[in-house]
Amino acid sequence: MTTDDNRIDARDWSLLGLLSVLWGGSFFFNGLVLRELPPLTVVFLRVALASLFLLPLLWLYRIRFPAGVAGWKPFFAIGLLNNVLPFSLIVVGQTYIASGLASILNATTPLFTVVVMAAAGEEKLVVRRIAGVIAGLIGVIILHGEGHGFEKGQGIGILLCLAAALSYGLSALVARRLLSNSPPLGTATFQMLASSAMMTVVAGLVERPWQLPVPGAATWLAVVGLAALSTALAYMVFSDPAPFWRDQRHAGDAADPGDRDPAWISGSG
Repeated sequence: MTTDDNRIDARDWSLLGLLSVLWGGSFFFNGLVLRELPPLTVVFLRVALASLFLLPLLWLYRIRFPAGVAGWKPFFAIGLLNNVLPFSLIVVGQTYIASGLASILNATTPLFTVVVMAAAGEEKLVVRRIAGVIAGLIGVIILHGEGHGFEKGQGIGILLCLAAALSYGLSALVARRLLSNSPPLGTATFQMLASSAMMTVVAGLVERPWQLPVPGAATWLAVVGLAALSTALAYMVFSDPAPFWRDQRHAGDAADPGDRDPAWISGSG
């Protein structure tokens, strides 16, 4: 939690670091799984298995399912913008560029979030906040960008990863407007269920996963890591009611820190 003067305490820093490892690890797991599975199937497995891991927690915490079509609409909206689109764009992008470069590009998410919120009239553009986001991005590139120079054919992958960052920014706006009163753990689980439904259709139509060769044990372990660690466990940590991001009012201060913090993963892609 934060102190009275809005400083982040040691527990917050620890959880933020854990999120960075968990969500940042998705780039590493994606790189492994893509060796044997096509991109949309990877996303389908990620959200479907994560849903299975999260579902028992709804019963444990006595969180009720949304009622009717109207109750599910916000979760399909956030699932589309926060999971289906960015996960798919990133994974497809990683077929063109290395995991490290993808993670660096995804670090633009806070910048996109600040711009989206300002354009929607949710927040004012504050020079200090924008400068902080840009400075952080430049720092990541300087410290971890060596060896990820642009090469022929990488333009598509770069654009896809930047589009994913924009989608994350839009998801922050949708979540603020439609899901501000939803329990965080419920929001995580319901958007995963909605994402699973959407990816079942998309992956089924485009890649027909049931016709693919059965991947090896190492690939399945990476899939489980992607779903259990980088998705389900990460959302459980993010849903903790105590850390500072639960009370943040500003988009650029705590825009989903995990998938968007590539510091440790850029060296492994």
